[in-house]
Amino acid sequence: MKRDRLPALLAWIAAKYAEELDVRLLATPTEELWGRHIIWLFLLTRSEQEDPSDRQAINDFLAEIDDEEIAAARQIFFQIVEKRRSANPAAPTPDLG
Repeated sequence: MKRDRLPALLAWIAAKYAEELDVRLLATPTEELWGRHIIWLFLLTRSEQEDPSDRQAINDFLAEIDDEEIAAARQIFFQIVEKRRSANPAAPTPDLG
């Protein structure tokens, strides 16, 4: 795959993940949901021997992706989660304070 297609692929994957989240998870703070998505993406792209609880492995994985390449994916993810929250008023909103 060409590197210039990576942002679009990351955005598509993030959008699908956000769309498929169980409605009960919408009560989770968006940053935490994004973290779960990153771990899922890590597991999807790495070998089975890699430990998803290894913070350094996750950080190394993220270091391979430029901020510009993942920025659109993050923005789309956050927008879809917020849209789903507003469409599901029964889902509790996260307590931020």
